Amino acid sequence: MRTSFLLIALTLLYLANLMVVARYRPWRSPAADLVDDGLVLAGALHMHTRYSDGSGDTESLARAASNAGLDFILITDHNTHAGYGEAGYYGDVLVLVGEERTTDAGHMLVIGARAPEGRNPEITARITDQKGGIAAIAHPYGRRRWEGPVPEDVRGYEVVNADNEWRDESPFTLLSSLAALPVLRDAPWNRMIARDDRAWATFD
Repeated sequence: MRTSFLLIALTLLYLANLMVVARYRPWRSPAADLVDDGLVLAGALHMHTRYSDGSGDTESLARAASNAGLDFILITDHNTHAGYGEAGYYGDVLVLVGEERTTDAGHMLVIGARAPEGRNPEITARITDQKGGIAAIAHPYGRRRWEGPVPEDVRGYEVVNADNEWRDESPFTLLSSLAALPVLRDAPWNRMIARDDRAWATFD
């Protein structure tokens, strides 16, 4: 009797948790209708390999990207040019290679140009821009946040960083979201992705 009551209570609790998490199901933005006739690509930016603090190589990341239905990935290992020669197509996935440069103000993604040496954020952004590349601020409000003014030649910033998102959640939110994963595929992840109004207000 006691076991049955416990199972019923746990089932009701799980169903209640699913109802809470289900509110974060993906929704279709009206803006999506504007690009129906254009080319829409899905990709992941700011990834790492064994050349810095990642655990896989370029080929394994490309394979995972293909399994996830992505069209491209951007690998930005820390302070190294080691992977530049590995850019290209891996099956149906385009692998781009840039760099995550450590500056005195924080981490800066350098895309489409070889990052200059040194830790000065203004010089890094300016030289990257002069070479036709894009300098972007990485995880501006994460554990390794950006400190100080944003250089004039910075062209982008990271709004969502998966490595930081789950760390910012309370243990309850994290556990309840993970518990819902077997039933709700996308909603638990959406729940853990916070819209970073601070980043929008600072960099917009």
